[in-house]
Amino acid sequence: GNQLEAEIGINPTNANNVVIAASNQNSNSSALLISRSFDGGKTWAYSSLGSAQDHYSSTTPRVDPHMAFDSFGNLYVVYEVASSSSEIRVMLARSSDGGATFTTTTAVSGQGLNVDYPILGTGPDATNLARQTVWVAYTDTRSDRVRIVGARSTGKGNLSTFSAPVTVGDG
Repeated sequence: GNQLEAEIGINPTNANNVVIAASNQNSNSSALLISRSFDGGKTWAYSSLGSAQDHYSSTTPRVDPHMAFDSFGNLYVVYEVASSSSEIRVMLARSSDGGATFTTTTAVSGQGLNVDYPILGTGPDATNLARQTVWVAYTDTRSDRVRIVGARSTGKGNLSTFSAPVTVGDG
């Protein structure tokens, strides 16, 4: 098929767990293709990430996927989806089983149609090194500024709610 906007991640707790996420144009990008391997890329299993997880229309495109693992082995996939004709949301899908199943939460909402190109990063929580922080950044197209939200994880399968968006300044 025709997949694009692909990202790849390798689980830091199991280097044989390799996961790829991509927009699947064969389905009008209404679902992300998730490909996962548990044997270092010798064999692959495929699944979709879409309306079954985020509960939005099965015909709405899901675009701009980006992914990262945290040090606990949680996999995060961030992407955009229109929740209505007047709002684009940034969704974060989390997997604690190497990309086999996902739980989805909203990372950014309430911004209208002014959201583009979400990216994410994970790393130690500066306030408590036993935790991980998941950072999601996106472009606010109304102000032409980068905004960022964060959530904390204390272990496998665990994630707090996201903070309110903060504008990343250039001053």
